[in-house]
Amino acid sequence: MRHQRVIASIEKPLYNMLMESARNSGISLSLKVRDILKAKMEEETQNEDIYWGKIAESRLHQKTTPLETVRREIMRKRK
Repeated sequence: MRHQRVIASIEKPLYNMLMESARNSGISLSLKVRDILKAKMEEETQNEDIYWGKIAESRLHQKTTPLETVRREIMRKRK
């Protein structure tokens, strides 16, 4: 199975920082960039899970569901 590839243009200072970090870690530049992107995506996913968890928690404490609220608003406008 072949891995997908991404081409990106970055500023020289960022490139130099990535190269130095990869060198210090003893890995290639592409592996370093992959590891950074993977960590960032995992962080964003975790933040998104926390966000949706809070939304779900708040809905558990509501007396009406969002769908019921929409239905009531539609019926109110029809009158």
